[in-house]
Amino acid sequence: MVEIIDVVPMQGMAPGMGMIILLRDGEKVTVHLAPKWFAKFLSYGFNKGDSVNVKGCWAEISGNKVFLASKVRNGEYFEMKFRRTRDGRPYWTLKPEEMIQERLED
Repeated sequence: MVEIIDVVPMQGMAPGMGMIILLRDGEKVTVHLAPKWFAKFLSYGFNKGDSVNVKGCWAEISGNKVFLASKVRNGEYFEMKFRRTRDGRPYWTLKPEEMIQERLED
């Protein structure tokens, strides 16, 4: 991982948190994580220069190729999952009662 950054995926969207990672071949990739308010504590689990594993998928946003993270792991010590419901809705869009129901169904 190179650094934690702020991202705004598209005009009008809330600020998000992302990271720049350096691949083994030297290419830098922007990884979008989640809205900043949802992932604000993430910066405490990662430091510049840490080796991280990222799972997710590629997407094109405003003409830029980015990676949308579903899970980021820093060694054996810290892992952040950006889960989605069974119907694909991100957790940060749920009302508290919907979140409780989703966890009960796990």
